[in-house]
Amino acid sequence: MTKYFVTSHPFMYNQTQMVRSIKKILVFIMQNKEIQKLSKEEIKGFLQSKQSQITSNQIQQSINFLSQYGYHVVQLIDSGSFGIVMKAIDSSNSKRYVAIKLIIVTNNEILKENIQEYQKCLLINHPNVIKNYQQLYDEEDECFFIITEFCQKGNLFNFFKQNNIKKEEIVEICLQIFEGVLAIHDKNIVHGDLKPQNILINDDDKIKICDLGMSKQLLGSKSHTISKGGSLDYMSPEQIEGNISKQSDIYSVGCIICFLCNVSIFGLNMVNIKNGIFPPIQENSFKELVNLAFKMMSVEPQNRIQLQDSLDQLKQFQKINSHNQKGKIFVIQFQNGDRYEGEMKDGKMNGKGIYYYKEDNIRMKYEGQWANSKKESFGILEYKNGDKYEGQFKDDLFNGKGIYYYNEGDCGMKYEGQWANGKRNGFGILEFKNGDKYEGSFDNNLLNGKGIYYYNEGDNRKKYEGQRVNGKRNGFGILEFKNGNKYEGSFDNNLLNGKGIYYYYNESDCRKQYEGYWVNSKKEGFGILEYKNGDKYEGQFKDDLSNGKGIYYYNEGDCGMKYEGQWANGKRNGFGILEFKNGNKYEGSFDNNLLNGKGIYYYYNESDCRKKYEGYWVNSKKEGFGILELKNGDKYEGQFKDDLSNGKGIYYFNKDDCEKKYEGQWANCKKNGFGILEFKNGDKYEGSFDNNLFNGKGIYYYNEGDYRKKYEGQWANNNMNGFGILEFKNGDKYEGSFDNNLFNGKGIYYYNEGGCGKKYEGQWVNGKRNGFGIQEFKNGDKYEGSFDNNLFNGKGIYYFNEGNCGKKYEGQWVNCKKEGFGILELKNGNKYEGSFDNDLFNGEGIYYYKEDNIRKKYEGQWTNSKKEGFGILEYKNGDKYEGQFKDDLSNGKGIYYYNEGDNRKKYEGQWVNGKRNGFGILEFKNGDKYEGSFDNDLFNGKGIYYFNKDDCEKKYEGQWANCKRNGFGILEFKNGDKYEGQFDNNLFNGKGIYYFNEGDYRKKYEGQWANGKRNGFGILEFKNGDKYEGSFKNGDFNGKGIYYYNEGDNRKKYEGQWAKDKKEGFGILEYKNGGKYEGSFKNDNFNGKGIYYFNEGDKRKKYEGQWANDKQEGFGILEYKNGTKYEGYFKNGKKIGKQAQVVKHKHSN
Repeated sequence: MTKYFVTSHPFMYNQTQMVRSIKKILVFIMQNKEIQKLSKEEIKGFLQSKQSQITSNQIQQSINFLSQYGYHVVQLIDSGSFGIVMKAIDSSNSKRYVAIKLIIVTNNEILKENIQEYQKCLLINHPNVIKNYQQLYDEEDECFFIITEFCQKGNLFNFFKQNNIKKEEIVEICLQIFEGVLAIHDKNIVHGDLKPQNILINDDDKIKICDLGMSKQLLGSKSHTISKGGSLDYMSPEQIEGNISKQSDIYSVGCIICFLCNVSIFGLNMVNIKNGIFPPIQENSFKELVNLAFKMMSVEPQNRIQLQDSLDQLKQFQKINSHNQKGKIFVIQFQNGDRYEGEMKDGKMNGKGIYYYKEDNIRMKYEGQWANSKKESFGILEYKNGDKYEGQFKDDLFNGKGIYYYNEGDCGMKYEGQWANGKRNGFGILEFKNGDKYEGSFDNNLLNGKGIYYYNEGDNRKKYEGQRVNGKRNGFGILEFKNGNKYEGSFDNNLLNGKGIYYYYNESDCRKQYEGYWVNSKKEGFGILEYKNGDKYEGQFKDDLSNGKGIYYYNEGDCGMKYEGQWANGKRNGFGILEFKNGNKYEGSFDNNLLNGKGIYYYYNESDCRKKYEGYWVNSKKEGFGILELKNGDKYEGQFKDDLSNGKGIYYFNKDDCEKKYEGQWANCKKNGFGILEFKNGDKYEGSFDNNLFNGKGIYYYNEGDYRKKYEGQWANNNMNGFGILEFKNGDKYEGSFDNNLFNGKGIYYYNEGGCGKKYEGQWVNGKRNGFGIQEFKNGDKYEGSFDNNLFNGKGIYYFNEGNCGKKYEGQWVNCKKEGFGILELKNGNKYEGSFDNDLFNGEGIYYYKEDNIRKKYEGQWTNSKKEGFGILEYKNGDKYEGQFKDDLSNGKGIYYYNEGDNRKKYEGQWVNGKRNGFGILEFKNGDKYEGSFDNDLFNGKGIYYFNKDDCEKKYEGQWANCKRNGFGILEFKNGDKYEGQFDNNLFNGKGIYYFNEGDYRKKYEGQWANGKRNGFGILEFKNGDKYEGSFKNGDFNGKGIYYYNEGDNRKKYEGQWAKDKKEGFGILEYKNGGKYEGSFKNDNFNGKGIYYFNEGDKRKKYEGQWANDKQEGFGILEYKNGTKYEGYFKNGKKIGKQAQVVKHKHSN
């Protein structure tokens, strides 16, 4: 049986402890032999008196289990549905009595809750909270045990009902309940089920709060949501709705006070309780106690009096109640209008009393202790403006600990802390209505010394922790801001003054940290400012900005590396040196953070093409005269403006450049205006420039190695543009319009003597013939029409010279090839009208054949001058084909209509290369029709042939080869015959079955065929029941075979040779009567030598001899069953000569 120990450290129980416990148990057993165990009758009687679901067996098992750990159960105290409380003796601790709570564990959640209850109790060590000793769990029987101290006098509910309790005893009980609940709350635990039944009383009349099963631990929240449980009579309205907090326990304690004061609230309507409507307080000795209870039972949790305040009032009430027993109450009316009600001694206010101030006094009422007519000890002073002080007094002033509540019009809300002579002095907490709060040292009513100031939500500051003087930040302190920033350093007069570090923690600020000197919250003097991006400034500050001499270090991501020089108001100003990470450096004058005045810029980085600029600057740009040297050897000398070369200047190109020198006007670093550009190859341009390029009128002289000679005309962006004349060294010449360096627009091109072309006159685009033009060839051809990309494109007429087969083409062109619709006339008389592509017939077109051609006209699709796609081809003999073409021949699906003189009528089907190929239907004029596969214009493959009405055959369905039946097929005849089998060369050949029609005496033949006739082995069945199995030749029985005769025939079976449907040669013929012939046949009859065996009914036994036409003829031997035998001659079936007697032969030795 598995058992678990649960001690003050759950589920931990070492071996040494186990041994000690066992020893104690053995000692206990020896010392307590006289202790009687609970009997079964006692357990049964107890359960009958309680409505519990726990069984006697469960209790007995639990008693046995507990005894193993030194707990001897002596009494059953109380029970519920799933639990029971028992009284037991603890053998390990001087026979002390303990209470044991048994819980039946029905699920893991119950086990978890009870372990948590025990662990919470371990957190609380207070005389007014029940002490837990141990927890145990019996895993086998699923029982959980909590062992606690035992309270002999039971719970408060029964104790109160059974005893007459005095008022001072009730006050003492309430004090102990308050103390116990406060101890629970100090551990941030809410009890959740406070009621008289859960408050126990021990022998010393000490109150013990128990049963923390409903308790909840508050983790970072002031309230908690729970499932409904606990006792409704003592439950607060919000707890009934499922929300629980410490205020819920305060409400329950108020209910307990009402119970003890005999004030009935438990029958009230829940609506009244929620609305705070309680029964009126009767004038009795419990009035002040009940009044306190109602304050604890306010409907809104936040309006309930705090438990500590309730405890203080209860103690004061106890003290007053004690004093009232000693002295009398006096009422004194003073001449100034003040009035006192309270205790007196020696003619002075002494003890407890209430002092009411006259109307014109700022104070309204004081209620508390007096000594020699001065406020002394605890008291409450209320002011007419709404202020209120609750706390200690001495010598008539606030002295000691106290709380001051400020009125609504005051900025302050509450001060709780130390007082001295009516002023805040020492440690205290001051809360403001705007949400600010100060926790720290006070002196002379002001914030003085060390403290923490928490700023409200609307303030940009978060918290200040440090020194203060007369309410202001003074000395060292730490100021935190809500945006994340923080200052650590010296303060003076509330501002940052002296040395300090400012941390810029908020994400939006680019700065990281400033360490240095401050004056009135501004950076002043030497300091170091670091930025989040890695930048850093070390130098002088003034008025919060960098001023004077300083060094600025740029971060890795910045192009700058370091600036060392003068600063003014946070910007570079005066002489300085700026170094860049790429290696560049500027030495010169700065103004307003920019390069201004004279300076030298060194381009040290490798990626920059420039080397050095020496000259004047304006706002970090080159301005005025300057010299710019480039690393490649180029150099510019001249005017600058806005960082670029502007005005007159000379540019010297380096030795590796194709250009040599430019002298002329510049604008924004580009050649602009008139200039002369010389090239190293000898080319030269003289003329107008714009945007660094040839623009306007100019002359370009080409060097000796160029195929061009000279261009004179208009330019645009370095390209010939507008009218111009370009001369070529080979003698060609173009006169006309240019655009983008190419012939564009109207122009004439004269070809030199060596070309095939003579002259082109027309439109040009990008150096190519484009648009309408006329091209003349030296061979006499001529094209008139549209050009594109230098080629015939669009509509045009081409006239062929005399030596060509073509006469004239008129139509569309694409890239010098006939493309689109056109008409081509040939000199032989043929003509094509239709679509062209790639110089060939492509698309839809009509071809008219000349007179001597068998074809008349083709109308349809073409591909590469061949008929391709759908088309109609008409022949002069009247034939016509409508269908698909490919590669100039009929290919694909098509219909062929035959002329009147042809026996065929129409073919509809597939074609390949001009021949019927694939599936098709061929109709004949005589009514025949073929549906099936074609190959090479003939029936080939599977097909059906329907014969016309005059033919004996009806239908053939099967294989064909070259228009003949070949392979397996089925041939049906109009007379009803049918053949299923192999064909060859249109005839039955091979294996097949022939079914004979109803009028035929034959039924079915199954066997071999040759050339339409039965040939080879076969089986022929007759309708009369006869059947032949054997060899056939030329349609007849020929060769060896067996013939089975029908039932009506006297013959049974013939097995032997046949010739032309007749028995011929050797054979055996059996008869149904038992007779049998074995011998030679001819012409279907017994002929020749043979033996005939007579049946049993015949007197004859056997005949062996010659036969002719079924009769004995010639020599033979006829034996009889009686033993006689005739040996002799026969004629026409009859004996000739004497009958011989039977001779019995003897065997020789």
